[in-house]
Amino acid sequence: MADTATRAARLLTGDTTSLHLSQHEDAARIAASNCGPEWFHHLIQNTGAKPAAFARLARAWRYGGPTGVTVAEQPRTPDPSAMTAARTALTVALTEMTTTPVTLKVWRNRLTLTEHGIQLRLGPDTRWYPYLQDDDGDWWPAAPVDPEPVAALTSVWQTGR
Repeated sequence: MADTATRAARLLTGDTTSLHLSQHEDAARIAASNCGPEWFHHLIQNTGAKPAAFARLARAWRYGGPTGVTVAEQPRTPDPSAMTAARTALTVALTEMTTTPVTLKVWRNRLTLTEHGIQLRLGPDTRWYPYLQDDDGDWWPAAPVDPEPVAALTSVWQTGR
């Protein structure tokens, strides 16, 4: 009932994104709503997803909605000027944040600070999605999206390695 009320409230404000979800996205949306372990288990069974991968998608939804799921699943090639501008801004910010040099790797829409276990992903909505790497080497959505790469980095800097 809470899910229905939330969706209805969004529809009343003109947000129709939940009307056009794939079954996969809708399952991530439901899981992100703190549906409880029994529902979560049923969603995993019905989607055929692996539990950890599905949990990552639920977290991606929690932080970024349907675009967050897209960013989690699909690397893309963004406008090179956007990546260059972000890399420049991050290099300046990192100089102020740490005294040790930090390597910033660029691959497609991802800027990765490997030694800190932090990754920023540029979404198709031109917002930055912060990720942290776990002990198994998997990348997890870690904070809400932000239009500014430095703010996205700052949101996870203290929790990075």
